[in-house]
Amino acid sequence: MRSRLIVLLGLVALALPLSASAQSVAEAARKAREKKGQPAKSTRVFTNDNVASGKGTVSTLGAEPAAATDPSAAAGKAPADQKEDPNSEKAWRAKFSDARKRLSEAEKELDLLQRELNLNQVQHYDDPTKALNEQFRRDEINSHRQKLEDKRKEIASIKQQIADLEDELRKAGLPASWSRE
Repeated sequence: MRSRLIVLLGLVALALPLSASAQSVAEAARKAREKKGQPAKSTRVFTNDNVASGKGTVSTLGAEPAAATDPSAAAGKAPADQKEDPNSEKAWRAKFSDARKRLSEAEKELDLLQRELNLNQVQHYDDPTKALNEQFRRDEINSHRQKLEDKRKEIASIKQQIADLEDELRKAGLPASWSRE
């Protein structure tokens, strides 16, 4: 009997907040409907006419770029009658950048070939005939080893080209800093 009374009181206590929240939800819906019926506030549209022309008011960091007077210079191209000096810093840096890029790509390819070789050395074949052929002839492993050796030669060649470029730079009497990134 006592437990029934406690359960009944608990249910009544739970029902009171539910009815109060139901009333507040209904009131909120009525208010939303009333607001929806009212016309929306006019939004302000900014045009060139109502915005003062504030020339020079934008703040930027760094130096302002020089104004290009030549249209071909503005497009980022040198005029047709002026060729780029082969002994300019820009030309030398481009040569070294290109050589280093080729070296980086070749080293990545070498790393990939080495990983493939390592996988092939522990490769297990489902087909017993293929497994026996590879066990005795090792075609895949030998071809990967040949590719690795060719790639190592290519890397050595690129490193030699970089060293030759550094020698040319030194012999031309130009700063060695142009060879660095």
